Amino acid sequence: FLSQKMSFISELIQQMNTIGMEAFDFISFISIIIAISFILKQKYVLSQSQNICILVFMTSTIYRSWNISDEGAFLCYKPATIWNSCISGRFMATFGEFAILNFLLFKMGLHDYNNGKIWKIVMTLCAIAESCSWFGCIFRYSKFFCIEYMIWNIMLTIMICSNIKSGNYVARFAFFVITLFNFFGEIPHFWHYKLERETSLFLSLSDPSNPVWNDRIMFFIGYYNIIPL
Repeated sequence: FLSQKMSFISELIQQMNTIGMEAFDFISFISIIIAISFILKQKYVLSQSQNICILVFMTSTIYRSWNISDEGAFLCYKPATIWNSCISGRFMATFGEFAILNFLLFKMGLHDYNNGKIWKIVMTLCAIAESCSWFGCIFRYSKFFCIEYMIWNIMLTIMICSNIKSGNYVARFAFFVITLFNFFGEIPHFWHYKLERETSLFLSLSDPSNPVWNDRIMFFIGYYNIIPL
């Protein structure tokens, strides 16, 4: 089943290329439509913290979908500007990831579970993970991203195993799939990745034909298209 899905995605990408539409333009377009539709569909009361969190995440998703970049590789898909630079992408990702994590903890009833201990543990781990991501960008050392993803796997495992009686089995299964993807996709990618050129936090290299985009296409589809759903 998985191989059929992967084959379908590959064929879809090839078809898009034949009609002059780049794969990442398509991913970006779909992500923005999903995020805007979600925001317009909801009647948010901003006094509710969980609604603020999802709005922050969706705003982050729209921004990053429009300014596609790979911060760890200091690459951007469109012409390079400050808006798709490493520091801009990392800044928006940090806010977005804290926001979606808070939202998920609330939806799964873990924000006040066990006197809030789970929330404190997970948010502390998130702060450490995001710090590792920033260190990877600042010091140009990809192994920091491996640590980041390992910490995310720990966070997701805690969320999977906590307050199981509350249900939310679809979300727990999704978290399990994400941990597998991190183990077999993201972590090996960053473990072997070597940055052998001069870089700047404030201006990435525009290189839409770089192989890194194909290597990480499933990450972008998941982060920009599936998670917002």
